[in-house]
Amino acid sequence: MRPADRTQEPDQHGQHCDGRSGIGEQGNRSVAIGKAFCHDTGANHRCGKQQRAQAFRKEGAGGWESSICHVSDFSSLTLPMSSTFDTVANIISETCDIEREKITHTWMVPTQIRMVLDSPALEGADLSTLRTIVYGGAPMYVEDLKEAIRRIGPIFVQLFAQTESPMTGTYMRAQDHILEGPGSERLASCGHARSGMEVAILDDTQRRLPLGETGEICIKGPALMNGYWNQPEATAETLRNGWLHTGDIGLMDEAGYVFIMDRSKDMVISGGLNVYPREIEEVLLRHPAISQAAVIGVPDPKWGEAVKAVVVADGAAGLSEADVIGFTAEHLAGYKKPKSVDFVADLPKTTYGKVDKKAIRAPYWEGRGRMV
Repeated sequence: MRPADRTQEPDQHGQHCDGRSGIGEQGNRSVAIGKAFCHDTGANHRCGKQQRAQAFRKEGAGGWESSICHVSDFSSLTLPMSSTFDTVANIISETCDIEREKITHTWMVPTQIRMVLDSPALEGADLSTLRTIVYGGAPMYVEDLKEAIRRIGPIFVQLFAQTESPMTGTYMRAQDHILEGPGSERLASCGHARSGMEVAILDDTQRRLPLGETGEICIKGPALMNGYWNQPEATAETLRNGWLHTGDIGLMDEAGYVFIMDRSKDMVISGGLNVYPREIEEVLLRHPAISQAAVIGVPDPKWGEAVKAVVVADGAAGLSEADVIGFTAEHLAGYKKPKSVDFVADLPKTTYGKVDKKAIRAPYWEGRGRMV
């Protein structure tokens, strides 16, 4: 494989756009929700102009590989389109051939990057024109990110936010993606606040938490929506005291880097203790025979919820439930270990390319009034 160009370029990003209304998803809900954006929604473009992230040059060619509707910063690019999410591997073969189209910048969600890494076509692909791969839409597992950087190049840029604040929450530049040594722990982060925006970790009383403490990731700034169209109650719940409440649980380090622990609704409460599935999933993916992992809470008469791992494993490895639980025991506290493990051929995905935790949980909670 011919790797991507390692030369980083100065920022020339920032096409002004006055978006006054939008349609998209609310959190992770796959429903149509109208957004009444403020007049300064174009701030999401200006944030890019002010920051020192990778530029999207006007003469560049972009490959749009995601169906996510709220990423709007590609207005100056030529965008060969991939027809469906399932054919994302075609970005290095037929549908959106990087070599043929001279693709310089592209956007993908983490699941799509994993699909590209798993594609046999990657080894023979000429990626020399690629300058930037922007990723977001879901947390990127550290092991997948390390593999992507090593095999494709140090050209990855992360953006984090929601439709309610389009791609204007945090960002992490390519040079912040450090593989080894001091700073490498920040590969697990989603970067720091973008220029002109403020990010804080708040508790249930709206109090700003000290560095290192876990709470809800909240965003404030000129690019926030005014509210949900004709939904005052939903607006009041999401926008409080000027802060957009993302529903993501995380913490902030001393340099302002934000670490997403999990979605609040995905957190497992087992025996009164909070368990964050993403931490366990990160450990599971270190196992050489496990390619995909999802951790959920399932009903348990003793603990209320028990931790369950659902994994995709290499059948030839002969991996057993005891093997998986034993592996996690080497890296996690006892209460975080999965109590059980199910092996599946694949994990269900949403239309946005995210692992569909709701679909995974559903069979285990069937017949109950709620999944908690």
